[in-house]
Amino acid sequence: DQAIGWKKLKPDMVKLYTTTFTESELKDLVAFYQSPLGKKVLEKMPQVTQQSAQLTQRKLESAVPVVNKLLADMTKELDPNAGKAAAPAKK
Repeated sequence: DQAIGWKKLKPDMVKLYTTTFTESELKDLVAFYQSPLGKKVLEKMPQVTQQSAQLTQRKLESAVPVVNKLLADMTKELDPNAGKAAAPAKK
């Protein structure tokens, strides 16, 4: 609470919202969040956000092998000696 409690966050949050939205827009947002749909958005948004993050992660996971191959190809192109074992030291 001392670091991130509402008393600590409130001034910054007020500044963030008042510099991002006009007074009229803030009034519209308050009206929206007090409406049945706004209340549903507040209730469901954490679940929707979590599910969308999971969807995105699954899509990214399928891209990892492609990205890794591109990186390996680029590394070989930039440094043909990359990945080769070092020659044994001469005595």
